[in-house]
Amino acid sequence: MINIGDMANPNLTPETAGSYELMEQNSVGREFEATADEDGTLWFIAGTDSGFEGLTTVYYDTITVVLEEK
Repeated sequence: MINIGDMANPNLTPETAGSYELMEQNSVGREFEATADEDGTLWFIAGTDSGFEGLTTVYYDTITVVLEEK
């Protein structure tokens, strides 16, 4: 797994607290290789990791995966 960025809201103010901000993350420049099993199965996992000790809500609007055979 690789980390592709953080989800800190740079526009957060007391007035915008509790609102949502659309963000885009990508792995451009962070490509990696994976190997499928003998049946050709390959698993994809998307998730978040946070050290924030409070409620965090994240919605994934779209996840796009591009696979290239080497």
